[in-house]
Amino acid sequence: MKLKSLRATTVTLVAGVAFTALAACGSDDNVAEPAMTVNAPGSSTGEQQVIESSSPGTATPPPSNDTRAAAVDEQLTDGEYSTGPTEEFGGSYGELRTTDIRVGSHDNYDRLVFEFAGRGEPQYHAGYNDDPRQQASGFPLEVPGNAKLELMIHGTAGDMSTDAKYAATKELGLASGNIVEVYNGGTFEADSQYIVGLDTKRPYKVSVLHEPTRLVVDFQK
Repeated sequence: MKLKSLRATTVTLVAGVAFTALAACGSDDNVAEPAMTVNAPGSSTGEQQVIESSSPGTATPPPSNDTRAAAVDEQLTDGEYSTGPTEEFGGSYGELRTTDIRVGSHDNYDRLVFEFAGRGEPQYHAGYNDDPRQQASGFPLEVPGNAKLELMIHGTAGDMSTDAKYAATKELGLASGNIVEVYNGGTFEADSQYIVGLDTKRPYKVSVLHEPTRLVVDFQK
């Protein structure tokens, strides 16, 4: 898997990670984990090290939250691929802040992940749009790629902190597989807008994962 993220740490996983073991435990649970292979920090030669599994009752610390998140990201989510619009909307809004956006290319699909901190579930509207325009202003959004998927994520607050990662960033510089670019249209009234530029219109599906909370978009190859 090739993974390109805006986070400083890149995590590469071997196949065969047991998803059920990860999903069943919180960050404080002392539960046995499968061995994982990750890139050694600071290595420029692709050197790898193995994190051995830990057994309950031992003092060996479990893998970091970054490793857990990447392990869950590796799993193919349920649902049907389609080129039509899709949504998950209704009920109370969450109170979420976007902490990371990343892309990765897998054997059968390319994946876009939005990770959040805060409370509640992300709600969304998604669909292909040949003429994407910025919410509120109506200005055209020039996004590279032959097809554009517009994604509105509801219940997300605009990050006004001095170290906000995405408040002023438009072109996120994320590309992997058939994903050409991810464009940030901004946040307005708790709605965050993103346009995903693709090489061509591809069937996709959207899912929500937890611990941490993530909204995942898979594009079929």
